[in-house]
Amino acid sequence: MRTMAVVTLLALVVTVAVAQPVTITGRVVGPDGEGVAGARVATVLTLTSPLNVEWVETTSADDGSFEFNTPSALPDGTTFVVASAEGLGVWGAMTRGGAPIEIRLTDDLSAISGTIRDTAGQPIEGATVRVIALLQGGNEEPGAWMITWEGAPQAVSDAEGRFTIGGLPAGTRAALQTEGEGFASVMVTEEDDWPVIGEAEEITLTMHPQSFIAGRVTHEGQPVEGVAVSAVAMQPPISWSNAVTDADGRYEIGGLAGGSFVVMPQPPEGLMATSRDSVTVPAGGRAEGIDFQLSTGALVRGRVTWQDTGEPVAGTTVILVGDTGVQNRAQTDEDGRYELRIPAGTHSLQWMAPPVDARGAEPSQQEVTVATDDVRERVDFALLRKKTIVLTVLGPDGQPVPGASVWWDAGERYGSPEMIEPVLTDEQGQARLLYGRQNPPTPMAELPPPVIVVVQEVERGLAGMAHFDAEAEDALTIRLEAGGFVEADVQDQNGGPLEGIQFRAISHGQYVYYPELPLRMSTDADGRLRAGPLPPNVSLEIAPSWQHRSVTLQPRATEMPVVELAPGETAEIGPFIIAPAGMTVRGRVIDAAGNPVVGAIVVSANGVNWTTVRDEADAEGLFELKRIGTDEEIVTIIAAAPDGSGAWAEPVDPTIAFEPTIQLAAPGMIIATIRGADGQPVEGVQVQLDPQDMRTLMDAQLPGGLVVQVDGALTDAEGRARFEHLVPGVEYFVHPAQDGWTGGPPMTIYGPEPVEIEITLGE
Repeated sequence: MRTMAVVTLLALVVTVAVAQPVTITGRVVGPDGEGVAGARVATVLTLTSPLNVEWVETTSADDGSFEFNTPSALPDGTTFVVASAEGLGVWGAMTRGGAPIEIRLTDDLSAISGTIRDTAGQPIEGATVRVIALLQGGNEEPGAWMITWEGAPQAVSDAEGRFTIGGLPAGTRAALQTEGEGFASVMVTEEDDWPVIGEAEEITLTMHPQSFIAGRVTHEGQPVEGVAVSAVAMQPPISWSNAVTDADGRYEIGGLAGGSFVVMPQPPEGLMATSRDSVTVPAGGRAEGIDFQLSTGALVRGRVTWQDTGEPVAGTTVILVGDTGVQNRAQTDEDGRYELRIPAGTHSLQWMAPPVDARGAEPSQQEVTVATDDVRERVDFALLRKKTIVLTVLGPDGQPVPGASVWWDAGERYGSPEMIEPVLTDEQGQARLLYGRQNPPTPMAELPPPVIVVVQEVERGLAGMAHFDAEAEDALTIRLEAGGFVEADVQDQNGGPLEGIQFRAISHGQYVYYPELPLRMSTDADGRLRAGPLPPNVSLEIAPSWQHRSVTLQPRATEMPVVELAPGETAEIGPFIIAPAGMTVRGRVIDAAGNPVVGAIVVSANGVNWTTVRDEADAEGLFELKRIGTDEEIVTIIAAAPDGSGAWAEPVDPTIAFEPTIQLAAPGMIIATIRGADGQPVEGVQVQLDPQDMRTLMDAQLPGGLVVQVDGALTDAEGRARFEHLVPGVEYFVHPAQDGWTGGPPMTIYGPEPVEIEITLGE
């Protein structure tokens, strides 16, 4: 599961966004909370292509305040803001819909150093290393997003290939981009490779020879000059570059890593082209003949209005969706009208965003079929307005409570709350909440009503909570009472305090499903958690956020504390011991004769945040798997020979400091014979093979055709299904794929000797 930081970065690299107008206000403050005057503040002005991110800058006022009147970076109203100041480093924030933000800089700064080498191990002089994002701890959202910003921290390697980037917030993790003449420009997006500032040892970055993509752009058989063509890799390592066509319409994009790319031209106004995906180029090689024929296409016109009033909606977006994502888009004018050019054929058009008070559109999408030079009119969308829910907050005395903070769950589905800024009650103790789930779940007896509201009045320590069905109810009253507080120490494995670790409160009670309360709770600079006021007399599980849960050593994931606070009570829980960077497992891979297996592939699906981590054994067979999660007491490590001739799956406790020796064995085979109730073999039955422990599953491909799961194999005339190239050491479970048919007992493969099993249908 990839965290939101990486998803956000990739989305911005591959999405061509239409700007939406928004006013951004906020403050830059120092570690003492005081405003920082003269800070450099920047936000994205336009994002018209993956390689054309235009920034706009301002300087903070004497009180640290700043304001931008600018389009937002993304169609949903999301905007990134970054700030830097001398001696206080760089940091940022993300806002949606122009909500005020605070960017807190720090004087706890450190540096990252390392060496840049080529694939032969030789140092590279003059290469640029740039920080493109910073992430605090295991948070999902990037603390600072800086792709193409000229103010981003960076350094150039010296004659020995060495570089140092200073002025970075200590304890954060950095996403890096490297570029150099003759080499591929690569963005490191795998969080496993993001070094921790101030904690990481000297890092080594390897640059690969550049690859090229070339082709020609024409219109009606004639070359088109001046068309920008960009290529963006869709898998790690992420690299991108662009080129402009010459007088003969030809382009050549260099600076690419080997891999699969989406190639996108930006045709002149009045023409269009469809991007090409899955353009594959080998490392250091070329992909020729990636040509584009521009066309006038067809013109689609329509109008976007509010369904309830018929009023036009200005500045909203209509998109053309294709196999490779968003192909084109248009913005509505003041009268809600749009004009979108699309290729000939059958296509899907959708309303996208904003405004923020819209919950969806009718129809949600429209399919149109057009020929070249067609003009299709009245492809209209009517937006559904979000529902207003009036919340009244009363104190213990029954009087309205002004200035209370209202937190509520505006998520799209159970288990995934979308955190929004709290709404403050007015002088009458009321708050108006906009509710707009596009696909509301159907209320069920075993599940709570879909929306949770938590109210806090911090000054008097009051709190209250309610579940309600926002689809059916228009008003809600919550009566506050004295809340409770939870306190805990949060430490790393060496006993040091951990700042900024996010926690969550989960409501236990009469429901099968335990919903998460929409609150933000995190530790202070001393690693101290003080959460509250929390609703009293409610059974609450207090646990690290999902991002930190996979690296929590104590308590275990199944032993998180559950408290039921009395009014005014303060409960001490914990301590919590967390390894922010996960654990490291080191070991050795040997063959049947005890010799080291050079280049052995070592992988585990138990990485931090449920990612797959991998390493290659060195000349002595030694490996090192970093960022192993701790949410499981036992993790599975698979080691395999480079050619797939041997493998082994080893269970390991990552919290115990020992170095396992993994001895490879030849791949195994399972032969399953399927018989009917009459004892005769059954042909044509689809049989499934799964690992008994699903944590063994890998999202990384094993060498030599080795497998740990087979989706289905058909039985032959003798009723037999064969599963070959199986990783030894794994406990497998074989069963017919059809529901209602049971499988055989679990079995472990230890080597090449076939293991046979018989399964009788209907038993």
